[in-house]
Amino acid sequence: MAFMALFGWILLPLIPIALMLVALEAVVVWVMTHIFLINIIAAVLLVLNLLILIFLLRTQARRKREGVKKYRWLLPIAALWEGWVVLLCGLYLVIQPLRYIPLEKLPVDIGRDYTYSQELFYGTWTVTACQGKTPDCALTQEEIDRCAGWQITYSADRFASPDGEYPLEPSYAYQRDVVGKDDVSSRYGIELEELGIYNRRKLDYVHLFLPEETFWDTPLGKEYYIWNQNTILIYRGGVFFRAEREMETPS
Repeated sequence: MAFMALFGWILLPLIPIALMLVALEAVVVWVMTHIFLINIIAAVLLVLNLLILIFLLRTQARRKREGVKKYRWLLPIAALWEGWVVLLCGLYLVIQPLRYIPLEKLPVDIGRDYTYSQELFYGTWTVTACQGKTPDCALTQEEIDRCAGWQITYSADRFASPDGEYPLEPSYAYQRDVVGKDDVSSRYGIELEELGIYNRRKLDYVHLFLPEETFWDTPLGKEYYIWNQNTILIYRGGVFFRAEREMETPS
């Protein structure tokens, strides 16, 4: 009681400050995971405020010609404000300041912007790059390069890879586990940062159970780690292949 009486007046104001910092952190995380949307908003604001600025300048010029002096100070102030907003939006779109925010300073698991459901990852994925190799990589560079552009398709009852097409049993085909950052390091001898993944303590890992007669096959795409909703890391023979979701084009 004596402690609270003595220091309570210091501790109590810290509570709303801490809540404000938590809210600000959530905003930064949201912005960093929706940069494209933020750019669209900035472009819309730029156009909208530019139109308002033009309207204000025209109105000011017309009032000046007509000799209207009432509230003549109001329009220049409004025009200056709109000009300032246009300048800021333009500078943001040109400089893209969010790219300078160091990812390592942001909260962990910033990239995990989904609630896991296997159905989210059904569809066609295209291998775009070799994201990293483990020290005991078993594939040659020629074999790695050959995989670029390969497509893998996942669905509830079918898995298709350039190595073959496999029927699946929907009830247990996709086995999911959560693998910690340290587990990845000890299992493969490679850090998540070497794969370009920062601020993540764990990854969702998916392993496909193939039909009994093909159980021991190792087609590309049989096991993968989920980076985010549109990117996965397919593991095979000591190589992590980056694969991007193929977006459906409206007919």
